[in-house]
Amino acid sequence: MNNRGVQTAANLDRARANFDVAQQDVESAQQRVNYFETELASARTGVFIGESYNDAPFSTQRIRELDQRLAELNVDEQQIKGRIAQFDRQIDAERLRVNRLTSATLNARVPGLVWDMLVDDGEYARRGQDLVKIVDCNNLVVTAGVSEPLYYNLSVGAAVQFRLFGDDRIFDGTVARLGRAGASPLYANLALGPSPQHLQRFDVSVTVPGLAQQPDLGCAIGR
Repeated sequence: MNNRGVQTAANLDRARANFDVAQQDVESAQQRVNYFETELASARTGVFIGESYNDAPFSTQRIRELDQRLAELNVDEQQIKGRIAQFDRQIDAERLRVNRLTSATLNARVPGLVWDMLVDDGEYARRGQDLVKIVDCNNLVVTAGVSEPLYYNLSVGAAVQFRLFGDDRIFDGTVARLGRAGASPLYANLALGPSPQHLQRFDVSVTVPGLAQQPDLGCAIGR
């Protein structure tokens, strides 16, 4: 100890100075180690770092940056497309749900054509209310207005022949119903009602099965 005369104060100061220098050398060496590790990591990615320069050209680094940005944008695009597809599925499911709430399947007793809609869109329908009229084309009826003398010579079940105006084909028929003048109630279940001129004569209804077998006359309502 210096107070015991073992070492002088000058030697103590010199030793402390050497210790500080050695400690600074250690810190400098550690910094160089860190620098070399950073340089090594950069070299592994293709970028070579010098003491005051960068060996990778600026355009090369810019290309890498743009490639990275492009990859990020591609990922964003796929995510957006996935969300759009999901929204489309949700929209389709919602449309189907709404359609199920605003429509219903009606089973008709016979196949035919929709002839008249008896309710409007959005109108409230009660149970048992008529919604639509359907024409049964399998049961065609020919109606005619005849004179009184001819009317009294006809009877239900009598065989008759029928020919359309301007058509050479002749069809066999049967008198199904006879009605006097003013027989409008007899048309309640038919698609077409009688004209005023028709009701001034005597009404005759004829069934003609052969009409339904003709492609052009299968549902010739009002012909």
